[in-house]
Parts: sequence; structure tokens; C-alpha cells
Amino acid sequence: MTPNDNVDTVKSEIIVFNTGKGYVFDFPVEFFNKYLKEKIKLINPKILYHGKEVPSLGRVRLFVDPEKASELKVWLTILLSENEGYFLTEIEMP
Repeated sequence: MTPNDNVDTVKSEIIVFNTGKGYVFDFPVEFFNKYLKEKIKLINPKILYHGKEVPSLGRVRLFVDPEKASELKVWLTILLSENEGYFLTEIEMP
């Protein structure tokens, strides 16, 4: 494993945290800007973090209620099935 492997993972991994009270979606900035920025208003998330300082490694974190999270996860599943450059990791938090 090289340092570039870690950078590639950061650029391609979408992480979904189930907090029990809602979901936190953690996206690479590039993915968010390309696929979600204009459409995310329909989900009405709360933006927790937008890493603009280092765009190549930046992340965007959104808090989404459980109902809207289900819609977003279905949409992501479809989008990712058509795009092998990204992958989804789901994490359950106690």
C-alpha cells in the first residue's frame, strides 16, 4: 500500500453513518459538486462540514433524517452501479 492508495480512497469513498437519530453522509467534494450540489435541495439536509481548503482531499458531510436518507441511499446505489470510480461504505454507530 502506498500513500497514493490512501489519497485515492479518500477521493472515491462515500461513507454513510447511521447515528440512530439520522444519517451522516460523507462525500468527496468532487463527487458532491458533480452529482449532488444542484439536486441535494430536494433532500433538505443540514450541511455539517464542507472541506473547501483542500479540494482534492476535501469532504462534504450532510446530516439527513431517516426518511430522506433512504431516498438518498437508493439514488446513490443506482448512481454508483453506473460509476465504478466511487464506492459506498455504511457504518452503524451504537
